[in-house]
Amino acid sequence: MSTLVIKNFGPVRSANIETKRFNIYIGPQGSGKSCLMKVLSFCQWLEKRIELTQDPESFGTLDFVEKQLIQFHKLGGYIKDDSFIQYESRCMKFSYDFDKSPFDMFSFEWKEDRWEYMRGSITYIPAERNISFVIPNWFEMKFYEDNLQNYLADWDEARRLFDKENPLHILDLNVKYYYDPSRNADWLVLEDDSEIKMGDAASGFQSVTPLLALVWSRTMSMLSGQSRKDLKSKWEQNQLEEKVRNLVLSYVKGKTPPITMVETKDKEKPEYTSFPSHEAFNEFERILSRYEYNHHASLLIEEPEENLFPKTQYELVKWLARQVGTKNSLFLTTHSPYILSAFNNLIYAYKLGVKRPDDVGKIVSQDMWIPTEDVASYMIKEEGGVMDIIDVELGEIRAEMVDEASGIINRQYNALMMLDTDE
Repeated sequence: MSTLVIKNFGPVRSANIETKRFNIYIGPQGSGKSCLMKVLSFCQWLEKRIELTQDPESFGTLDFVEKQLIQFHKLGGYIKDDSFIQYESRCMKFSYDFDKSPFDMFSFEWKEDRWEYMRGSITYIPAERNISFVIPNWFEMKFYEDNLQNYLADWDEARRLFDKENPLHILDLNVKYYYDPSRNADWLVLEDDSEIKMGDAASGFQSVTPLLALVWSRTMSMLSGQSRKDLKSKWEQNQLEEKVRNLVLSYVKGKTPPITMVETKDKEKPEYTSFPSHEAFNEFERILSRYEYNHHASLLIEEPEENLFPKTQYELVKWLARQVGTKNSLFLTTHSPYILSAFNNLIYAYKLGVKRPDDVGKIVSQDMWIPTEDVASYMIKEEGGVMDIIDVELGEIRAEMVDEASGIINRQYNALMMLDTDE
């Protein structure tokens, strides 16, 4: 899907990663997991802005990086003199080399598949996602323009999709969530139909509820019809269409011989005139449709296991696998061996399901199976390097990489047992 190279940025000394449909990052506290994912989020967002404006040079300044990466993602002090970030997708390649002068630090090139871009929504769900329940009047507070403010705006939008008649079911826990706009209050409905405010709920519910609501809204609600959500105005939309129109005309003229002139008029769009052929107009419509609507979702989640019992973690992974499906992509950081093992179960289900689909489907629903080739998993090490932790032979994640504590505990327990036996 894309590749990201990071050198000497914050705690990350050297990283060269490939992104796929499912992406899992592990590592000790402070090793750079969140740093890596925030840079990736920034690059995905920047790719989208470049495509929507068709003006890459506007994003090449140090001031832009300071505002949209450093301040927005709270990465103060992470840029070093020799920091380097490079992002490459099928449509473009760009880099920031901070060892160069501010005038030369940004490099950009369009790729051969430039016009195969598919617009998507990008959602970052931070570890602090329960803030809206911990601080009841969060909507009255003034926040800096950063990823936390952006998350709260996304959450406020998502929660309004669930009312008492159409609640959000919290996995398999027999608990439902809904939002009451008349009281601006969030509620949980328990198994016995009693209700409690989200601020009084268990921490696991406070953590998982906004995660579920945001993922559902991005993979179901937004992709079912919302368009142009992140364009600032109708004027910006018209400007985009005009830019794309002119560029596509130049593009298709080299592919399609002029046969007849085509003129169109649409109330919702500017007039498109002087197309060299019907084929050229169809090509324009095909490309523009990729820009107007969100066709997929990129979901970036910090520590999905936060405050959840191991069994619930497995249920969450299965639910996420179903929501991601074949069109969307998932990125997450985790400290949990249960999360990794849960993904391995779904990978194994796919491998075995190819041979025995009916039998495997009775154990794990087929819409949760994950092909090995759709998974990327990396460990960010304490010294700042990054290691691929996919076992090539098994095609699974090396879950033991995040659970070395169990080995230490078991060895010490055995040593204590030996002392006890000696007496």
